[in-house]
Amino acid sequence: MAKVLVAPSTLACPLVEMTDYLQVLKTANADWLHCDIMDGKFVPNKTFDDITLSLITKKTDLYIDVHLMVERPRLLLSRYIRAGAQGISIHYEAFKSRLELIDTLKIMRNLGLKVGLAIKPNTTINEVSTLLSLIDVLLIMSVEPGFGGQKFILGTLTKIMEAKRMREEKGLHYLIEVDGGINIDNARAVVGAGADVMVCGSALYKAENRIEYVAKLKG
Repeated sequence: MAKVLVAPSTLACPLVEMTDYLQVLKTANADWLHCDIMDGKFVPNKTFDDITLSLITKKTDLYIDVHLMVERPRLLLSRYIRAGAQGISIHYEAFKSRLELIDTLKIMRNLGLKVGLAIKPNTTINEVSTLLSLIDVLLIMSVEPGFGGQKFILGTLTKIMEAKRMREEKGLHYLIEVDGGINIDNARAVVGAGADVMVCGSALYKAENRIEYVAKLKG
């Protein structure tokens, strides 16, 4: 497989185990820490907030990749930056106004963030094509956001290929990040389709040897 970044997700790991888990991820040479923030409104689940994130970021030197699955992400940007976020992905579907979304992406750029745009499984690449020049990361959800442990949606592979094709045609440089149901059985196909970053949650957390699992994901 081509070189790929592995971004273990915080979603599968209980907070009481997080310190030990972070140490394992450091030893395993994981690349990013993918922090899933859910408000119980945009998605039917709730996770930790910026206060908890600030405690987590003090315990790791991994790149902090925050995925905001919330109703009004624009209002939370400063809080998560203070908590240690280096990159934030906001959801296309969280905005009723396209102009507000564009303005928010520009604000993120001005705040010094790596700018990410996340899309749900039913959102097409064409729907966000005019936004791709404004972002650093396109986060493609390969499950419905809200819960870990779901099965990878095979149709996502076509979407990844489309995102890669559009990147090449437009001469852009955004990373293609894929999140949901990724494991060592489908990682080769995901990277082969064009993914640059793979988020791995339940499969990695439940692995008997997490260090070996990360190595296998990296290929």
